[in-house]
Amino acid sequence: MTQKNNAKSTSSAVEKTTNNTIQNIKVPFPIKLNFDEYYRGSRMPNSYLIFKRELVREINKINLRLNMTKFYTIAAEKWKNSPIKDKEYYKNCSRDIYDFNDYINKPLTYQIVKF
Repeated sequence: MTQKNNAKSTSSAVEKTTNNTIQNIKVPFPIKLNFDEYYRGSRMPNSYLIFKRELVREINKINLRLNMTKFYTIAAEKWKNSPIKDKEYYKNCSRDIYDFNDYINKPLTYQIVKF
């Protein structure tokens, strides 16, 4: 076996192991929502972005390095295959973050009452 063929077989074996590891990664549900972490100025995350961030955390826990193209493909596939109740939960988390943003950025209004 030549060195070139050996390198190909090794890389395919590593890729199969990586694919199996990725398929076994589960995004924790329900998540612990930390408003300060998601609150970063004007753009608030939608439900998919929250899901993707949690997936990144799980991948980082196992010290797996992926290129971004592959990661986005995996994230989109996992999002499509996740149950509707999980998607609704992430949507509610997104709404909570929007509400928190409104609470922080909008001034309090007072109503003047005449006697």
